[in-house]
Amino acid sequence: MSKRAEPDPRPSKATQLRNLGLFVLVFSTVLYGVAYLPLFDLRNSTTSSLWTKIAGNSSLPSSGISVVDQIYVISLKTRSDRREQMDILAGRLGLHWTYLDAVPANDLVVEVTLNWVRESRARSAAAMTENLTFIATTDFQWPTDIDSLALSNEYISYWYPTDPASLDDDLALFNVSNSPIPVATQNNNVTSYTARLPDWMVLTEGRIACWHSHLSAMHHAANTPGGTPRSTLVLEDDIDMEQDINTQLSQLWTYLPPDWDVVFLGHCWSNETSYPAISGPSEMASLHNHSHALSIPGDLKLDVPASHHLHPSFAPKCTHAYVLSRKGARKLLLHLRYPPFSFSRAIDQAMAWLVQSGRLKSFSVVPPLVVQRKLLKSDIKDEGGSSRNGTKSGLGMWKEYLVDGVFGETGNVI
Repeated sequence: MSKRAEPDPRPSKATQLRNLGLFVLVFSTVLYGVAYLPLFDLRNSTTSSLWTKIAGNSSLPSSGISVVDQIYVISLKTRSDRREQMDILAGRLGLHWTYLDAVPANDLVVEVTLNWVRESRARSAAAMTENLTFIATTDFQWPTDIDSLALSNEYISYWYPTDPASLDDDLALFNVSNSPIPVATQNNNVTSYTARLPDWMVLTEGRIACWHSHLSAMHHAANTPGGTPRSTLVLEDDIDMEQDINTQLSQLWTYLPPDWDVVFLGHCWSNETSYPAISGPSEMASLHNHSHALSIPGDLKLDVPASHHLHPSFAPKCTHAYVLSRKGARKLLLHLRYPPFSFSRAIDQAMAWLVQSGRLKSFSVVPPLVVQRKLLKSDIKDEGGSSRNGTKSGLGMWKEYLVDGVFGETGNVI
């Protein structure tokens, strides 16, 4: 009896070609998507180790602050020492937050962004040389749809300057040098670089990295699922807080107008009492009966007002603690990703200008409820009173103290 021929287990050539085509299509789609995803993804973030992980759960845990829906802490993934300190802070105050991995200053995206800034400015200089009407015809203008987009539920993407591979020819064409880049002021005023420029007037890797890191937090806050009017607290990982921050904010929030964008819980390098307080003194004074005499290193005494007040922001610097409304997060993202303005200076200088020029409705808590501890070297930024290598200038430059912070004067938990 003859045996029936067994079917050939190998796929036909047509099937092989079809499978290969499907593989190439899927691989290309995934590769394209990865290339243009936001640089930070919440799935790669971690919630404070004292609390339940959010993996597999689309809803964020309660923040622990009644007026704040979610908290993001910007922190380098490699700085486990800082995250341990922040976990202590979270445990003491009963807070829940999500860590967002910060961009290090030596990341490729930082180099690409600096080259993009150089290329953009070289193009502008070339255009001005070739066309005498360039300045008149290219006056800086903000997009007219920022306010409407901020109020909408439309997804706002994370804007990425350019593909690194596309830079080489253009940079050679415009003969872009690797000399230091001066920062822009106001909307887009750029001066020529000279060795006499102060540190804060030079665009550095640390400033670019800090901009990317905060833009990521704003991107998450701006695209909160469901379009609910959530508020987001953004923190850096070298801070201390008043132990009664929840009580203080609950009181202060009653004075906020409904259309607020940003509230700075901490700030530096600006007199944030320039405008009269909008919060009433009687309610806040009930929280503490007297001012506290706070001991300062060096046997100095500083009388710190016990009450905290809300002032319309003047020009707050530093980005260690600020709250965004959903509308405010969307407005900030739309401004900070706008190419003529994006990555033009330190991000705190950019935010301060947006406040000064009336683009944001911002308020500042005075005295601050959150301060920088100023004990450690900054890995991702060098704005404010810091030097170009990222080392903070210390207590002698900008002094802010808490009445009853979690950490003591030496940085230890008290």
